[in-house]
Amino acid sequence: MSWLIIVIGPPKSGKTSLCFKCVETCDKVARVSPSDLHFMIFGGKGGDEDLVVSLCKGMIRVMLEVGYNVIVDLNPEDLNLMDEILKLGKKRALVVLGAKSKILKERGASQDQIQSWVWMEPKEYVNYVLELDSESEEDLKEISDILNDIMRGDS
Repeated sequence: MSWLIIVIGPPKSGKTSLCFKCVETCDKVARVSPSDLHFMIFGGKGGDEDLVVSLCKGMIRVMLEVGYNVIVDLNPEDLNLMDEILKLGKKRALVVLGAKSKILKERGASQDQIQSWVWMEPKEYVNYVLELDSESEEDLKEISDILNDIMRGDS
């Protein structure tokens, strides 16, 4: 059975890098990003948020059905979708990335972005909740290895 993994964290915490690393290094993994899909369809302009959410959920559903593990890259503004997306999977993991404010600023996050990011425990059942720091490339590699082990059933 396929895994649905949601990666959340403040801006510049390494969410996208981790997702791409998992796609590169893990077998049969696909990445879905509501923000990227929105940009792809509407080019950075407004657009129909409900359409984007429906398309994301449809993509996730189909990929899980055909045996892909799906890793979803959620930006802070997408956190309201977390519980809705978690309902789509039977085996679920949540990765909460963090880093010291200094590291996030060095990566380009503004102080407002860092301070305004808050997440709440999901309402849906989650098999694994991993709260990890991603302050270096080595950290992302280690987290990717952990996720690979989970998806293979080694943990």
